[in-house]
Amino acid sequence: MASVFAEEMLHLALAANLLNAVGGRPRLDTPRMLPPHPRRLPHGDPSLELPLLPFGAEAFELFLRIEQPAPPGAPAEGDSYETIGQFYDAIEQGLRHLCDRLGEREVFCGDPARQVNAGQFRHTAGRLIAFNDLASALAALEEIVEQGEGTARGEVWDGDHDVFHPERAEVAHFYRFQELRVGRRGAVALWDRKTR
Repeated sequence: MASVFAEEMLHLALAANLLNAVGGRPRLDTPRMLPPHPRRLPHGDPSLELPLLPFGAEAFELFLRIEQPAPPGAPAEGDSYETIGQFYDAIEQGLRHLCDRLGEREVFCGDPARQVNAGQFRHTAGRLIAFNDLASALAALEEIVEQGEGTARGEVWDGDHDVFHPERAEVAHFYRFQELRVGRRGAVALWDRKTR
């Protein structure tokens, strides 16, 4: 779980870098960002409520729902999205549209000094990068989705190697929660091999 937590902080930092890159300013301390629990994901599936839960089976079910991979061919959704991957696909479409319409230089107009670049992020194989163009922004979005849902939407692996066991491929968050739910590390890797 510690590696999932570290990767979620990486995702937050990458998202903040993206907002800074396009001239925005991340604000996490406004009252609108801190509504009481239970709460909903902003612009997400209105049926998904996020209560505060103790670590256990009910929390695993909530984590699995949040990290649920998008089905193959699922449409991008910027509002009332069913999966985080669909939300990030909508961001990708928006960035591509703006770059086509305005040009990358106009879209990525933020002050580069406002981005965090720490190289290797501690306790994860992910990398915290600064970016100033569409290619690097799309790579960051892909990193976020792959670590949460898996590579190529349907693969259990996130494309990285386990930071503590570099000889092993790392399992995406959704599948790590599956492993915790069944109480067996590697159970998902066995399942992946059987489904091929």
